Amino acid sequence: MTPGGVLTVYKPSDIPGMDPTQIANSGSFDAPPAFALYDALAYSDNGAVKPQAMESLTSADAVVWQLKLHPNMKFSDGTAWDAAAVKFNWARLADPALHAIRQPLAAQISQMDVVDPVTLKVTLKTKNALFPGAVTLIPFMGSPAAIQSEGNDKFNTQPVGGGPFVLKSWTRDSQMVFDRNPNYWNSPQPYLDGLVLKMIVDETQRYNTFCSSTANSMIFIQSVGAADTVSKQNCGTIEPFVLNGGINMFYNTTKAPMNNLKLRQGIAKAINFDDYSKVVDLGLIPPTHSVMRPESPFYDPNILQPAFDAAGAQALFDQAAQELGVSTINIPMSAFPSPNYANSAAYIQGVLNKYNHIKIDITTVATAAHVTECTSRQYNGICHYGNPFDDPDPTWVNPFLCTSTTNPTGWCNPQFDKLILDNETTLDPKQRIQDLKDAQKIFYAEQPSLYVEIRYSWVFHAGNLQDFHYVNDGCVLFNQLWLKK
Repeated sequence: MTPGGVLTVYKPSDIPGMDPTQIANSGSFDAPPAFALYDALAYSDNGAVKPQAMESLTSADAVVWQLKLHPNMKFSDGTAWDAAAVKFNWARLADPALHAIRQPLAAQISQMDVVDPVTLKVTLKTKNALFPGAVTLIPFMGSPAAIQSEGNDKFNTQPVGGGPFVLKSWTRDSQMVFDRNPNYWNSPQPYLDGLVLKMIVDETQRYNTFCSSTANSMIFIQSVGAADTVSKQNCGTIEPFVLNGGINMFYNTTKAPMNNLKLRQGIAKAINFDDYSKVVDLGLIPPTHSVMRPESPFYDPNILQPAFDAAGAQALFDQAAQELGVSTINIPMSAFPSPNYANSAAYIQGVLNKYNHIKIDITTVATAAHVTECTSRQYNGICHYGNPFDDPDPTWVNPFLCTSTTNPTGWCNPQFDKLILDNETTLDPKQRIQDLKDAQKIFYAEQPSLYVEIRYSWVFHAGNLQDFHYVNDGCVLFNQLWLKK
């Protein structure tokens, strides 16, 4: 193993901020800078929770949990990364006033008690056997001293963590430059001297830049067309990744027109996903008929999204128009600018606008702004979005719970919530699977959201990049990467 070198990473977009409250811990979006700066208490590795900065998380009853940290960890400002720091950070995430993206996960905590510098006793409001999975989505700890001295706004752009790298500079919508943290707790990691994240929204420009000089670099690719092109050009080593969920459409069910059930059900029947797969995904991603990939234990071939039925869709649109009292149902749809989302949205617009009474208008919104407007339900009509996940709880279920403070659709079904609660508290794996299958039945019937493309993504990297490994929903463990010379 040869230490040294700087890795350049080409990614699709910038992020809203680096405060842990503003981080969703999502794939190629905000997870890469967060893992680099903060490290993670734990992560999900093919569905299994693996400890990183924490040593363990255990419980005898799934209500009271004991979190153990590695000893003598410090933030890059020299202050202690200890149990008190974890308590401080999770309390911030739970604070409704801060509008944290993952607030519902921290809000399940009733009380935290610092037992000693490396031990935090966490008492949940209710029994949750899946709490370790939730921790993989709220694993980032900022320096309490820096947060308190800088204030929330400044810390959001000048953060201090305890991860393998420190943030040296950040030029918005251009690049983030990280230097090696010489005091990282997991020495001799990191092996890289530095990390540069370059944000290039245009995917063609991004892969052309990568392919022109692949040495000491890697690139996140989201569209199947770009992945096909880069593969054919033999620009680097390909690393495919498949998850549940993926590209979806959130519907604002709190106001017209998407509060009309027949309209939502009609949209589900109106799209031929076999054709979508051929046209949008070049046949390289299979048609999406479920929120779960076929390999998932929660997938059931008898519990699927509504099947394509053009005549049935039109009948539902006719009824919806009558109920809404309009001849044309104008539906605004906001979308990300990256090609895979843009191509998907354009296809859906083209298909739906062929039906009587339906008129879809697309607005492309900058990535950070789109995340904010969708997660806070500041949109009308449809939010064309992405909701990939490994385990369905919490990433799939939380946005649709009646009690969630981050509910992009406003949909609420008490029976759905009851099933999700049982899935979280049962100690019987078979019962948990059945709970989530029954929840899918309700979800597909009421259509608060439609999943249109299962999550496939790709990373291409230089052949000299070693120990590449995906975690969570498609991020990379930067602390263990090294460049072969």
